[in-house]
Amino acid sequence: MSPKPTKWTKERVNEELKAILRIVETKEDCYTLQGALVYTPFTKDKLIYWQKLYKSNNAVLQPLKKAKSILEARLCNAGLRNKVNNAMAIFILKNHYGYTDKREIEQTTTHKGSVILLPKPFTPKRISPVKTIDSNSSR
Repeated sequence: MSPKPTKWTKERVNEELKAILRIVETKEDCYTLQGALVYTPFTKDKLIYWQKLYKSNNAVLQPLKKAKSILEARLCNAGLRNKVNNAMAIFILKNHYGYTDKREIEQTTTHKGSVILLPKPFTPKRISPVKTIDSNSSR
């Protein structure tokens, strides 16, 4: 891997991404893409640049997608086996892979007017008649 080619062609970017994929596949203790980049002359910014440059070309970016998939699965498994800090694993999964704690529901309405909430109408309960005690009646 050479740090500064004169031009980032499809072939060159794909080659470099395949090299990053090989690092991810061989370094079992690597849980993040940034961790894999330590073994290369590249930074996260360079990966973002390549992704923008070839966003419409899935074939070029396929090794990067595969590497991310491996890292996601590895991080999940390591978290389940307590090999990594669970809080950090959850943080990474939420921020890099779209995991959430709860289902979020987006609700939209198309009603174009005001809504008036009326109180429930009062309905008295039936009252049973009161028994009167007659003083003349026997007990």
